[in-house]
Amino acid sequence: MNKLAFCVLLLASATQSFSQNTISVLFNSDSYQLTPFQADNINVLLKDADCKFCSISISAHTDPDGTDAYNVELSRKRLTSVRNYLEKRYTCITIQEAQHHGENRLLNDSRTSALKALNRRVELTLNCQDDNNDDQEDELQDVWSSINQLPSSERTLTVDGARGGRFELDNGAILYVGANNFKPGQINLRVSQGLNHSDALKHGLTTQLNSTGELLESAGMYRIRAYQGSQLVPNLKANDIRVYIPIEDEDYQTFTGVKNNNYVEWIAQERSDLDFFKPTLALQELYRCSALESAGVGVKRNPFCGFFWCQVRSFFSKSRKKAIGNYCMGLFQSCESYSPFMELYSKEIIKEFGSEAAFTLFLAKSTPDEALERLKEIIPDFEAKKYFVMDMPDYNWINCDRFARAQNTTSVVVPGQYDERVDARLYFKDINSVMAGTPSKNGIRFPRIPVGQIATLVIVKKINDVLMISQDEFKVGEKPRINFKPSKSEALESLF
Repeated sequence: MNKLAFCVLLLASATQSFSQNTISVLFNSDSYQLTPFQADNINVLLKDADCKFCSISISAHTDPDGTDAYNVELSRKRLTSVRNYLEKRYTCITIQEAQHHGENRLLNDSRTSALKALNRRVELTLNCQDDNNDDQEDELQDVWSSINQLPSSERTLTVDGARGGRFELDNGAILYVGANNFKPGQINLRVSQGLNHSDALKHGLTTQLNSTGELLESAGMYRIRAYQGSQLVPNLKANDIRVYIPIEDEDYQTFTGVKNNNYVEWIAQERSDLDFFKPTLALQELYRCSALESAGVGVKRNPFCGFFWCQVRSFFSKSRKKAIGNYCMGLFQSCESYSPFMELYSKEIIKEFGSEAAFTLFLAKSTPDEALERLKEIIPDFEAKKYFVMDMPDYNWINCDRFARAQNTTSVVVPGQYDERVDARLYFKDINSVMAGTPSKNGIRFPRIPVGQIATLVIVKKINDVLMISQDEFKVGEKPRINFKPSKSEALESLF
């Protein structure tokens, strides 16, 4: 929303007529139980409240008996007791504000028991806007134009098509382009990443299965597009661009993005042993490679010479050294694990050994244990690392995902009238997962949510050119609160 529209909203709010009505719901000493009599007071307050024009504010308090910390907690429980009653009986009323203050806002000095009882309260303020313009209906508008205008986190990487290149991405992942995978000349790779909730919001991403809505847990979502000049490079092959994603467990697989209305959902691809790469196992595989073993390389001697003086001449001959290095490199290149090994670590290896041939000659003259110790010195966490290997077969979103480990699931339904013009998503706190809700005239439904997870429900809509955002963190199994507030477009950027 632009500044002019926001100012118009504020001006309109200032010129509208408002009414307020406040009551105090009283509690017994050291109690947070809502009595039937006090519940009736709430019912009287809200009896004629119009949900469309009214909201409510809650402020909970205690008397001065007890410690500060105890009274703060007691006021929080009183607040929860009243809020639970409201959310159960008056689902359409918006709770605009809810605070608990302990004994910090006493009404009196509590010198008598009667005065003290007045401090044991929860104040409810009903705020209603007079309907002075019945002719103007609220117009629900498409919010996605505002979301699509959010600043992109897209990166542009430049590579020579003839030489290829290796790039480090934001989450420790490695992007690799092989030599001659593209035509010679400058290739611009436009890389979009979905690594956190902010990325998901901007790109309309979820982590849910397209066919069932089942929740997934992502280690990284990527969309990579190759341009030569201003033209998108056509006919991308599966292995032209490859991404190595650091993982801890081997239960991930590749998912391909598919559009469902405004959201990106996922279709699972078949798993393969080639999807996983562990550097230490790859090193062992190089030494088990049949071509290497059949050549007799891997001993402390020159594979071309069987005599002492031949070994001496080779030590001083640059051309013979180069020939031996190239010979060893050819042997190792025939091993399946060699290419991904060099794609990942060519930068460190060339820096340490000077050339690929020199590195393979080192391997040929070293035992597996000696090679492992040397690589541990030049590559941090070499033994601990494990990667998921993902080819980019086209220009769609690709996801390194696994199924969320949830034994118990439930559904959440958010009441209200919504449609596809509204963005409603659940962002989970402890797992990199996002779920989009299915809107309808009866509410927004989120199916198959893991019970016990902490999630943030974010609903973004636009009414009469005004951006409205409701955001609430809750524990799955409990009921989320809906509290729309007018916001500027910048507020979307700072949600996460």
